[in-house]
This record gives sequence, structure tokens and C-alpha cells, in this order.
Amino acid sequence: PSNPQTMVPQKCTFLALLAAAVAGRSLTTEQFHRRVLRKPFSRLRSTWRRQGVNVIRKSSVVEPTMTASREEIPEQDPDRMGTYPLASVIASSENIPGDLDSEYFREDKSVKFWRGNAGGPPTREELQKIAQGIESPVEAAYWMYSLGRAAFFTLVGAQGFRSFFSDIIADAQKHNIAEAKADAPPDVPLARILGSLVGESIRTYRQELEYIKADKFKMPYDMEPRHRQFDPRFIFQSMAGGANEQESIIERRAEYRATDGKMDTKHWIASNLYPEYYKYTFHFQTDGWMSSDSAETYEYSTETIFGGRQDAMQRTSLVPFSAFWETHKARNPKVLELAAGTGRFATFLRDSYPEVDLTLLELSPYYIEKARQNLNYWERFRRGARDDAKPKPKKTRFMQAAAEDIPVDDASLDCIMTNYLFHELPPEARRAVFKEVKRVLKPGGTFILTDSVQIGDRDARLNPILEMFEKFDEPWYPSYLRENFGKIATEEVGGFAAGEKYLNSYTKTLTFTRL
Repeated sequence: PSNPQTMVPQKCTFLALLAAAVAGRSLTTEQFHRRVLRKPFSRLRSTWRRQGVNVIRKSSVVEPTMTASREEIPEQDPDRMGTYPLASVIASSENIPGDLDSEYFREDKSVKFWRGNAGGPPTREELQKIAQGIESPVEAAYWMYSLGRAAFFTLVGAQGFRSFFSDIIADAQKHNIAEAKADAPPDVPLARILGSLVGESIRTYRQELEYIKADKFKMPYDMEPRHRQFDPRFIFQSMAGGANEQESIIERRAEYRATDGKMDTKHWIASNLYPEYYKYTFHFQTDGWMSSDSAETYEYSTETIFGGRQDAMQRTSLVPFSAFWETHKARNPKVLELAAGTGRFATFLRDSYPEVDLTLLELSPYYIEKARQNLNYWERFRRGARDDAKPKPKKTRFMQAAAEDIPVDDASLDCIMTNYLFHELPPEARRAVFKEVKRVLKPGGTFILTDSVQIGDRDARLNPILEMFEKFDEPWYPSYLRENFGKIATEEVGGFAAGEKYLNSYTKTLTFTRL
């Protein structure tokens, strides 16, 4: 990725999509595959070959088709687990949250759809339904933007995707998780990965568009051409930083594998101001959460991991929030987002509900500063298009604190939201957060928890991918995969009623009501 030659097809593809959008032209399915995927990737494949990277078109690897028993999964680092005894208990249990959730939550129709979906490239029928379902130029623009975004981030992340999935196959063979030949090459065809990512993106965007058409939230404000992400300078700056970060992540992950997980992955600063679990470089990202460089590249890096669909998955939180808002807006409700990170989700929340009284809580001083920058940019972006007849957006407040120690009074908040927090917490901290949310929510208040899918939420053939994600320096992920949040909220901590469950690709959203 540090070689400028590898970035040429990335630039060409994205700028071609921008030009097509500006000209108002749409691509047929055949043209999309030929111009956006096939031709640029043939260039990228040639570049990789010149650099000595082994790229294959076909593989004799048999994909994992069964879920490993917990005894077959490598043990977690005891140095990390020693102070968190619940971690190994939960990870070794037979809990299948995807099955157990139905005992606690009302399941949206999305749960059935994604649970029966094992991924794979988009089918002709899916593409035809999308083409036939476009009812307006705005919807056409949404698809052009979303597919362009998916193509761009899939392309820039192709090398990382291939490396990660190859490692999954290698680990599956090593620990006898997959029914694969011992001498099968630990490699994955690039075309298979890309096809699956495109298919996953299309299904994600189709679901989101249904929510938008149902007035759950607005079209993404960043699809407007005047947004800074359409500025070539912004694009190339992001690509340069993202490419360097991707290369560093791949190198650190390779070192971690070479040392059989014994590499020290704590971040650079020693401090007693932060919880012990917070001191690791999650995802092998540079400096963990503790630098401005990390905050600058985080959005680009995580969108690369998810092929450009992270924003759409997180915006699923706005579906239950829309129901909350309809019943509470007259009371001027106070809303808090826990572990708000760079504040990107908050900009979409603000854009759809500008009157909301919103506070962002984040532990990293670097990320909370980035969040402030993002919210300030959103305000400037909307200022030029503001309707004077509509209420002026309220100022966003910021708070530096841990999610299990929220510095507000008891029963002072109406709604709390969080995105991708709980899989990075040890089990004890998860329960501590629920206790704190219980303390600060008013009776009748809403808690919206959005995070990774768990075991049983998707087709069982995808479970090995989830179970191996611990190798991406996610020490608490194995226990998260089998955590029963309905039981934690209603029985262990108590004081909550379970509400609804939604799925969107690799993300799930659960709601709870404070009793």
C-alpha cells in the first residue's frame, strides 16, 4: 500500500464514479462489474505480482462449514484474562445468543433475513429488484453513491481482506476447525472475497433504503456533492493516511501471528487514568486510542474493514431512535452517546434530528477532539442550506469519561445510545456499564445498544469468521460472541425490559427500557 502504483486504480475508480454521478449517468450491472471491479482489479493484481504477492484465481481450500467447539479454539492470553474470570466462562459456554434473543426481544423482519443469509455475491434477482425498485432520482443517487463507496473501500482494502481471510483458513486448518485437507494452500481467491463483500454491501444498502423511505431517518448528508469527501484533496489525504495505516496493521498482525499471540500490544502511554482493558491497540491500530493520528485514520480504516458499509450498519440505531423521538420529542429529551469515538454517527443523528439535546461521551481525549471537529464541520455544512423556518440545531456537548462511570446525576437522561462498545469490554465491564446506564436513565428511558452480530445471528457457516476475529487484537471478542444481553439486562443487573432486535449485515441492534 505504500507504493503509489497500488493507489492508481483506486483513484481512477473513485474519480470515474464521481464523474458518472456528476454527469447523471447510471451504469448497468454489466458495466459496473466491467468498469468498476474487473478492470481496476486486473491492474491491481498485476501490481501485486510485480511486488511478489501471491494472488490466485482459484483455490482447493474447502471453506469452513461447521462451528468449532470452544475446546478447539486457541486459549486466550492468560495475562489479559487473569483479572477477568468471567471471560473464559462465557467463551467456553454453549450459549447461542442468536437463539436466546428470541426469548427476550421482539425481532424485526431483518433478523430472519440475515440469519438465513450466508453471504455471497449478489444474485441476478437481487440486482433486478434494486433496479426495478428505484422510484426517484434521489434513490438513484443513493445507489450510485453507496455502490461507489462500497467499490472504493473494497478496492483499497483488498490486500488486507485477502490477508485476513487467508489467516482464517490457515487457523481453521491448524486447529482442525474446517473439514479441509492438511496440505491445502492457506489462501483465498480474491474474486471470491470481493464478490461476497459486494453482495453484503448491496443487501445492507437495500435494507437501509427501506428505512429511509419509511421516514426513520434522512438520506446520508455526506452523499451531497458539496461534502468534503468529494474534494480530491480530502480523498487523497485520506487515502495516503489510510494506506500507511493499513500497511502498519498488516505488519503488526503478522508479527502477532509469528509470536503465537505473545506480542505486547499495549499502547505507548502508561497511565492509571484508564481502565486496564483500555490499554491495548485494538485492531492493531497505531497507538490504540491514544493519539491524534489514530483518531484521524480511524474512520477510513474501519470503513475499509467493512467494505464501506460501516456507516449504514451503525445508522440502524436510528430506527429504534425514531420511535423514541416520536413519543418523547415534546419533552425535550436528553440523549447521551456512550463511547462516541470520532463522532461520525452523531453527525447522522444530528442531521436527521437537529433539535435533539445531545451529549457525546468518550474516554480518549484524542478521539473526543476529533468528534468535536466532525460536529463542527456538520454545523458549517448545514449552515449554508438551513431553512430559517426550522429550529436552529442545539449545540452538542462533550464529556470525557468511561462508560461505566458517567458523570451525571441519577435518573437524568432519557435515551442512551452506543455503537461498537461492548465487544471491546471484558464481561465485568459490560455489566458495570449496564448498571451505570440503569442509574442514569429515567424510568421509561431507552437504551439502544448496537454492536457486532453474535453466534447464531447469521448462518452457522459464518461462525468461524466471527470466532477468529480475536486474532485482530480483540481480546474480549470471544466472550462477547456468546454473551446473553437479554439475561444481563433483565436478570443479572435487572431493572430493564428487553425491547426489539434488528440486524444489518454484521451489526445487531438491541433496545432496552428502564423500568
